[in-house]
Amino acid sequence: MVRNYITFSLIIYLFQITIYAAKKLPVRPDIQKGENIIFISKDMVLNENPNADPWLLFDNPKQVPDYSPWVSKDIKSYPISCHVDLGKERMVSQIAIYPLNGVGNWDVYYGTPDAWKKAFTLTTVGHKFWKNYSLGVKTRYLKFVLSKPGANIGELAIIEKPKAKYTDIPVSVLEAQRKAEAERRSREAAQKIIDYAKTLPKTADAGPVFGMLPLIDEVDMSNPNTPHLVKEVKKGDSELKEILGKTCRVLPKRDRPTYFGYRMGQGLGLQAGKAYLVAVDYPEDVSRTIWVQNFGAEMNQGFATGQALGDSIFTYTNNNLESLKYPLSQKYNTWYSMFYLHDKTSDSKIDDKRTLRPKDGFTVLFSQPTQENQPIAAGTAISRIRLFEVPNPEQYYQKINFPPEELPHRYVYYREEMGFKTINHRDINIRGVDNVEDWFEYKMRLQKFLGMNVFLKTMLTFGAPQGWDVDEGKKGLGWYRHHKFPKLHQNLLPLTKEYGLEYFGYYEYSAGQGPGSLGAERRLQPLGDKKQYTHVGWAERIGANLTDPDTLADAKRLLDYTILRHKGKADFMGVVFRTRVSKMPISFTDADIERFIADEKIAPCECCGASGVNRKKLKKDPELYQRYRSWWNHKRLNFVEGLRQHLIDNGIEEPQVLFSSFHTEPGPSLLVTEEGKGMVLATDDPETWNKLLANQKKYEKVQIMDIHEVIEKNMYKESLIADRATWGDWEWQHADPAADPQNYQSAKVTQTMPFNRYYTVANPDNMELFTSQKGQALIRRLPLNEYTLGKYDKSIVGYLCLDVERSGANSMFGEANAMANGNPTHLGYFSGQTFNRGFPQYVRKFNAAFLSLPALPATLVKGATSDSKVVMKEIKTENHGTYYAVVNTSFSPISQVKITFPASGKITNAATGQDTGVNDNNLTLDFIASELKAFRIQ
Repeated sequence: MVRNYITFSLIIYLFQITIYAAKKLPVRPDIQKGENIIFISKDMVLNENPNADPWLLFDNPKQVPDYSPWVSKDIKSYPISCHVDLGKERMVSQIAIYPLNGVGNWDVYYGTPDAWKKAFTLTTVGHKFWKNYSLGVKTRYLKFVLSKPGANIGELAIIEKPKAKYTDIPVSVLEAQRKAEAERRSREAAQKIIDYAKTLPKTADAGPVFGMLPLIDEVDMSNPNTPHLVKEVKKGDSELKEILGKTCRVLPKRDRPTYFGYRMGQGLGLQAGKAYLVAVDYPEDVSRTIWVQNFGAEMNQGFATGQALGDSIFTYTNNNLESLKYPLSQKYNTWYSMFYLHDKTSDSKIDDKRTLRPKDGFTVLFSQPTQENQPIAAGTAISRIRLFEVPNPEQYYQKINFPPEELPHRYVYYREEMGFKTINHRDINIRGVDNVEDWFEYKMRLQKFLGMNVFLKTMLTFGAPQGWDVDEGKKGLGWYRHHKFPKLHQNLLPLTKEYGLEYFGYYEYSAGQGPGSLGAERRLQPLGDKKQYTHVGWAERIGANLTDPDTLADAKRLLDYTILRHKGKADFMGVVFRTRVSKMPISFTDADIERFIADEKIAPCECCGASGVNRKKLKKDPELYQRYRSWWNHKRLNFVEGLRQHLIDNGIEEPQVLFSSFHTEPGPSLLVTEEGKGMVLATDDPETWNKLLANQKKYEKVQIMDIHEVIEKNMYKESLIADRATWGDWEWQHADPAADPQNYQSAKVTQTMPFNRYYTVANPDNMELFTSQKGQALIRRLPLNEYTLGKYDKSIVGYLCLDVERSGANSMFGEANAMANGNPTHLGYFSGQTFNRGFPQYVRKFNAAFLSLPALPATLVKGATSDSKVVMKEIKTENHGTYYAVVNTSFSPISQVKITFPASGKITNAATGQDTGVNDNNLTLDFIASELKAFRIQ
């Protein structure tokens, strides 16, 4: 028993020694560039009491700390003190202490022995680590006073910054003075804005959706009396200029990123969680790219007029550039941002310092990338910014007149790539929204406003869980790592029901994440000799092998955890599984090859009995390799079908199961046809672009393509099904396997088709290729535009991720042509950051028409309209009449279009349910640009 006790004690002792040895002891205080520790000799220290040696404070601050404190048990009375003569005036930046034990306060003074001034009090909370205190004062003398026993300091370091321009006033005092002065100026500025706001009309016309709303604040560039101060990167970056008869603030094109902006609503009683509307008036006179950052809800949206690209040329991703000659109205138009104000906002840089509160207002910023990124666009121009309150926002929810319940419905939804930065912190003081669920509820309200009917919740991002409980009952232990908000998902479910939204789950699947998961086992192997598929090391750590039966079992377990155990709490209608680099790659393990041999019934060699299939043979035999690829594609389809069947088996009726096989954010790029080129710019004006970019080295990799040729040759189809480009020995073609929509055409699961530019939806063949038995799922893939205002910490606005759309009615140009040339039953949006639409009047109208049509096959009706640019699609039902989608495919309005319907009967507007009053199957209609109208004849 004694021996066991000694052995146990020895183990504990050795364990403690090991832990102590492994701990890295700090040997010197933290000094910054330009600082140094002042050497203190014994004769520089003057002791002011007899029973302690203050030299012990300074004997060794640059090396291992001395654990002999200044204080002594022989000291009978307090306070005790000493002072240090630095020999000359020094720029003392910091005082650093190394506490040993005890808790107490030390007072620090500066000045002269006959006129001391108190700098601050050092608190010795902590044990055996350096603690730095900023001083920032020019002085020759320092004094240290301990008023009571208990605070033991082993070392004290005096740190100077020789090139600093300190005065005899400490930095802390100066900072306090500056802060007080800034607060005074802020109060004065707020009062000026309050006084100015009293001169504004109480209500004003907020546009076609809202009508008259309470007007809170306004910045009119033509009003010289506005008290709002312009915010710029550098003073003079923007200028006032007259455009179309009005004064605008303009950002001239520059070779560096820049912005201007204003604080809106300061001192005007804004409240967190309330609905507000920002309205921005701009001239549509020339081609422009305008990026707007609404810091009130950390929303970044942009829009483009005329031939401007909108998205940047040079950024983190290939943005699939397109320039079309969209018409310019030569009038002023308005961009809108309807939002719910956050609890805390940043001023002009999105970071963790969200220091503004609703009483401070919020910033609206107009950012502009470099001229080389937007070569054809004139600078940003804004004539007026208005801030409205939106009372009772539910009155503006878009009413949807869905088809009868017996008919299948269509779906509209979005997913945000980088929006979570606003709420992605446990610390409530850092988050933009105190209650994380509120942030998602704001999104549901915005969806109701825009006329969207599905809430798409991200469950996995690059294989990492997002807001669901990964180990309820401890059964998931080691499967996925905990998320900081494990109950978020289940808390949102009843909210979706309350808002009448169906619920889709979104999964970037990788078969687990934790060390005990199937994904961490990586039952994967590239075809070549490398262990990794790509150079992206962090993405290679976990991955799912879709041919392995254990993977489907794991994915079913995932659906159990995220959907099936919550059945009944929400209207679960579907899931979206999306590939990410190396997360669901094509694998070539021995087990994979054995399954291939068995499934394909490959007979063994007659001479030796071997199968003749191995990695070496697959690399050398193109026919065998293609057979293997075809087999793997069908195994992937079987996996997706297995997900659907599992949902059905567990009570989810007719679930929508989608698979997205495109890793990149903007979707696939057009394949270059000229050697040495890296990206394509498709345009209907190649002559202008060739002249603009000619003989400039920075554009040498940009290939200009005539968009008419792109469409006629259907170059986008080749991009949709092509292998990913690779280089060296890497295997991107296997890490991110190409789409195979032809295999899904007879299935009840659907492969999604990415769209964005006009050429992506101009050819009916592409959407027909991506049609399954459940319809077509088109996802608008929006580029991120990351780092185009500066990289990382050098960005003028912090991290930027921004979506761009066309201006006005043509914000729906892509969707309109998708309806004319295809029959999408899903319209999804993969957004870069926080989703919103800047021209909601057109979005709402389109969505209302789109969702009023049943998700059934649609047939093109030729010759049914008097203008070939207006296209009619017919959708027949057995018991509910015939539906028609009539769409203007041009980016200009068309008037007096005669429509002749093949069916006869009462014609109603399907989107509103209103009777048109016409029964003779003919209508004459006016269309705005990119407009969809829906009708029903019974």
